[in-house]
Amino acid sequence: MGERLSKYKNLDYDNSFSNSVIIKINNNWYDVTDYLDLHPGGAHSLKNWHLRDATANFNRLSSHKFTTNTLAKYKITDENLISKLETFNIIE
Repeated sequence: MGERLSKYKNLDYDNSFSNSVIIKINNNWYDVTDYLDLHPGGAHSLKNWHLRDATANFNRLSSHKFTTNTLAKYKITDENLISKLETFNIIE
């Protein structure tokens, strides 16, 4: 999981997410694009997880209630978008 670059297999990537940073945490997807400049670890730390499951890293580093409450604002709830994100076959 510590790889800096993702490896994608059979990824139907049509540039839909090229201007966004979307991460998966605890089986939920979050568009954290608007949070990049606010993230204490810097934008690069979130960009490294774009279209990847960051659950283990998040749970290891983020034990504060503040983090969970902040993250809730960025949760993706659109079922069509979630379905598309779930079709990505991401190899960690």
